Amino acid sequence: DLFGLQEAMWHQYKYLDSVMVGYGSVLEGGPGGFSKGYASPLFYRLDRFTRLASGTFWLSTTPDVPGSVGWGAAFPRSATWIKLLDKECNDTIVFFNTHLDHVSDSARYFGAEMLVKMTKALSGNNNYIITGDFNAMPESIAIMKMKEDGFALDAYEAATRHLERSQDTFNGWEKNGGKGRIDYIFISKEISVSSFNISEIVEESVFISDHWPVTAVISCK
Repeated sequence: DLFGLQEAMWHQYKYLDSVMVGYGSVLEGGPGGFSKGYASPLFYRLDRFTRLASGTFWLSTTPDVPGSVGWGAAFPRSATWIKLLDKECNDTIVFFNTHLDHVSDSARYFGAEMLVKMTKALSGNNNYIITGDFNAMPESIAIMKMKEDGFALDAYEAATRHLERSQDTFNGWEKNGGKGRIDYIFISKEISVSSFNISEIVEESVFISDHWPVTAVISCK
């Protein structure tokens, strides 16, 4: 129903956007969004959701300035969001997709802090989902910031059923890379998780990515 990409190239995004029939997508700024850092496009199912609003903010002290870099990050980092009317349950939900820095602990921590701040401002009283490559292990200060005071639940931890064979989400292009769980689905506390999966996809020795896709089946409580 909903999915986000991180570090997709412009031609990859355009290809997926063209073949994902029945889906809408959000990528603010077109090709320029990629030139201002790693863009994080998101997709949503048109027959289930109606788009109400959308946007992008940057993980820096100036979130409204495209391409701004914060707290020693190696690249500009951003988050894309969309406010949706869920037609099946007649409720509104806000979906965020992001990619935190891979070098700086400070950039990840303060980026997470900005993400929490902006999520609160943009979602209001609505439920929210946050997906992304956080480049941070579960015990890191960035992930602790996301869960602080019950702001967000880690869907992996909240799931009642696990389908994955391994907890690792970053593989480094190796079948048994075992580089740790750094990709997340966060949810507001009013959402329940029935299952979580990390899909190890390799076809004819070609990896889908240097990360494995993570998926969760969720519903409103």
